[in-house]
Amino acid sequence: MKLRGSLCLLLAAFIWGITFVAQLVGMDNIGPFTYGFARYVVGVMAIFVIWYGFRGKRRDAKEHGEYYSGWKAGMGAGVIMFVASAFQQCALQYTTAGKTAFITCLYIIFVPIISVAIGKILKLENWIGALAALVGLYCLS
Repeated sequence: MKLRGSLCLLLAAFIWGITFVAQLVGMDNIGPFTYGFARYVVGVMAIFVIWYGFRGKRRDAKEHGEYYSGWKAGMGAGVIMFVASAFQQCALQYTTAGKTAFITCLYIIFVPIISVAIGKILKLENWIGALAALVGLYCLS
């Protein structure tokens, strides 16, 4: 089971790592907003396929009173992600993929800081992990 989890993490890191290069290459012939629009259209189509595929589970959850519609929260998160990725795409026009990836991944540090700001208590391991990830990210970028 540990091997499978490690392989999944490795695959996620690989996919994440190549996307910045793909974004740079993808924008060779189109602008950042066209690229972002196309990316989000593909994402919306994928979400609708998943949504349609789970229609039976939604129906069962509604019958049992366990259904929660996530459209409002999802739309809010989607708008925030769109704005953030638009800024990222624009940044890729003026700097390297490594620098953009580093700045994008500062969420590794921002998440614990924001968690503390909203009243969560974090363990020392969380801070050590975030710092280790930041150092590793710096070395990769």
